Amino acid sequence: MPYKLMPTFQTYPWGSKSYIQTQLGLPEFMGNTLAEMWLGAHPKAPGSIEIGNDLLTLNRFISNNPQTILGAAATVNEGQLPFLLKVLAADEPLSIQVHPDKATAMRGFADEDLAGIALDDPQRSFKDNNHKPEMMFALTKFDMMCGFRAYREIIDNFCMFALESLWQSFTPFAANPSPLSLKNLFTEVLSSTIPQLEEFSRHIYSNTSPAGKDKSWIRDICLQLISIYNLDVGIVSPLLLNLFQLNPGEAIYLEAGILHAYLKGAGIELMANSDNVIRGGLTPKFIDKDTLFSITNFQPFQPAILLGNKTGEYVTRYHCPVQEFELQVLNVEGKLTIQVNNKPQILLWWEGEALLNDGITLHKGESAFVTATETELSITGNCLIFLASLP
Repeated sequence: MPYKLMPTFQTYPWGSKSYIQTQLGLPEFMGNTLAEMWLGAHPKAPGSIEIGNDLLTLNRFISNNPQTILGAAATVNEGQLPFLLKVLAADEPLSIQVHPDKATAMRGFADEDLAGIALDDPQRSFKDNNHKPEMMFALTKFDMMCGFRAYREIIDNFCMFALESLWQSFTPFAANPSPLSLKNLFTEVLSSTIPQLEEFSRHIYSNTSPAGKDKSWIRDICLQLISIYNLDVGIVSPLLLNLFQLNPGEAIYLEAGILHAYLKGAGIELMANSDNVIRGGLTPKFIDKDTLFSITNFQPFQPAILLGNKTGEYVTRYHCPVQEFELQVLNVEGKLTIQVNNKPQILLWWEGEALLNDGITLHKGESAFVTATETELSITGNCLIFLASLP
């Protein structure tokens, strides 16, 4: 049967003081920073379900009978829910980061456990043993950096701001651009001294009219990062990484190894059930350079924009090349029946209200967890719903 699902919240300083609170009707949080709302069973912050008059964490509920509750998903993530659904709202840029592949996550988590590093230790890199491919679906205009630019663009950007001599590794990169020479340049940038970063900032400030819209955007983002993060090494990243803006309804998929940073906006984030983040700047937190350099893809990368495929009158499906998750956007006007197909699901009511399986009425901001034992879902009403499940 479907269960009402209670979320958990993350109050990171880059979050919004109004977006999630207003959109989901949470007046008790108004004026306080809410960065993320989690709907899932990750042990860091599992949601809870209502069973009678009691609340039970979702991971505990699943662990009681994973084969039955998860069905076809039971073998995907070792008897745990394979996916995690979030609402993210950023008023300021997040850290530059990359996510590990499965083998790296398993090895890194085991090594840190063996070394006796506590899960909450700030020097710990791996919070679990899972990889973290993810999709970001834009709810508002959503600015981000993602993937290294074409080599020629990086060279032009450094020359535009007269930075050719600031890092020694730039000259060999410009002469012979390759993943190795870019890695050497990026490594040197991440080890920049305060005088180098001060000089970089002066060059950005002094170039008041860079040629072209993209160059002006690069300068604007650099200035924004400098104003927030001062002389953090990440302030150089707009010259290296692609800048782009998603429109509402557009999405991107990020696989392991792609360096990225969300800058501003709100979205639905759907990922494998993991909290593994390897940082590379714009943060006071630990930067594990060895892991960062070992897993980052130094090839140019431009993410594809996903627009979704209309698969029914009320259904748009956003598919990614992973076995853990898929997002469906349901614009229901009347009645919609969905086959569960032996897969667990999480549903988030974003607008309106509806009756679910003639059992519970869910309103804007509420969520439900559906076990694999259900045959089908019947949704009756007028509403907008985000549905996470296996493909």
